[in-house]
Amino acid sequence: MMSIATRIGFILVIGNVAFKSNGATVLWSMAYAVAWWVMGVLIAMPLMFGQVLFALDATTLLSLMGHVIYGLIMAFVAKKIITK
Repeated sequence: MMSIATRIGFILVIGNVAFKSNGATVLWSMAYAVAWWVMGVLIAMPLMFGQVLFALDATTLLSLMGHVIYGLIMAFVAKKIITK
């Protein structure tokens, strides 16, 4: 549910700019995914569990890759639906 809400936020906040071209879609969706990764994985979760903030290890980097891939897929799906 949270991931759907963040994608709707992407469309509402920067959708008009991001959907102008495929290159813009890629760049904006990656930037948006990285922003959520930093806020969630590097800040919010460590604060909740009493861990070190901004700790980079294999797990967090794999999470970054997942956020970016998911963000790209969702951006192109949204672009396909909106620009019909």
